[in-house]
Amino acid sequence: MTRRMGGLIGSLLLMLMVLAACNQGTTSTEEIDVDVPDEAAEEVSADQIRTPEGDLEEFWNSFDWADLSAAEQEAWGVLGWDATSWDEETNIPASEEATWEELTPEEQAAVEQLGYTQETWDATAPEE
Repeated sequence: MTRRMGGLIGSLLLMLMVLAACNQGTTSTEEIDVDVPDEAAEEVSADQIRTPEGDLEEFWNSFDWADLSAAEQEAWGVLGWDATSWDEETNIPASEEATWEELTPEEQAAVEQLGYTQETWDATAPEE
C-alpha cells in the first residue's frame, strides 16, 4: 500500500544515520546531529489535524497510528482505517482504491480534512 510505506522507510533511515554517527567514533548522544523531518516532529493536540506539506502520501506514511492525533485517527477511521490496518497494512479499506466519485460524502469530507483534494486523491488511486 503506497500511502503507508514512508513511515518504515523514515525509521530505517534515522537508524542508519545514528549507526553511521556511532561508526565515526561518536560516543555521546549529544554529539549526534540527526535531522528529524518537521512533519514527524510536529506535535499536535488531540483535536487537530496537521496540514500536510509536500507529497501527501509521504507525509501521512511518515506516521504510525499511535503518532496520529485523535482527530487524524477519526478522519482516517471514516475511510476505514484502524490501528491494525494502518500499522500492519492488513485489511486495507475499500476507500484506498476508490476514486473521489466512489467515496461517500462523509469520506470525501474526511479526505479533505486530511489535506487531499479531488485531484490529489484521484492521482493516488490505483490504475484500473
